[in-house]
Amino acid sequence: MAFLQEMVDKKFLRTLQSDCLKIYKGIFAAELPLRPALFLDLDSSHIHGITAMRVSSQDFEGYREVYKDMAEVLSRQLVLVAGINNLLKRGDHNKFASRMSKAGKELAPNSLNTYADVSLGHNTKSRGG
Repeated sequence: MAFLQEMVDKKFLRTLQSDCLKIYKGIFAAELPLRPALFLDLDSSHIHGITAMRVSSQDFEGYREVYKDMAEVLSRQLVLVAGINNLLKRGDHNKFASRMSKAGKELAPNSLNTYADVSLGHNTKSRGG
């Protein structure tokens, strides 16, 4: 399978796992302020535990970096999801659904590598599907 071979050749999964482990300590340290963002305050097993805290402006910079690191890793995980989605729906990990702009320009990436280069903050419709 070409998709798996490409993931192995580019060491994508190994690098992604390593990056997940790198941010784990920061996520664990910021668990209380992250609870609302991770919806842990809605989890019945956490109701009687420590309550979520407010973030001071002094601590915000550190937590902001945790959020940014998480967003970067999650964005890279979307590449894996997109490749699997393309395989299931179109039989080729590099084939995205066609999306045209109003001006007639093709917006869908032409490969999974191109998709990986699209920034997370970019309009999700242009990220393919």
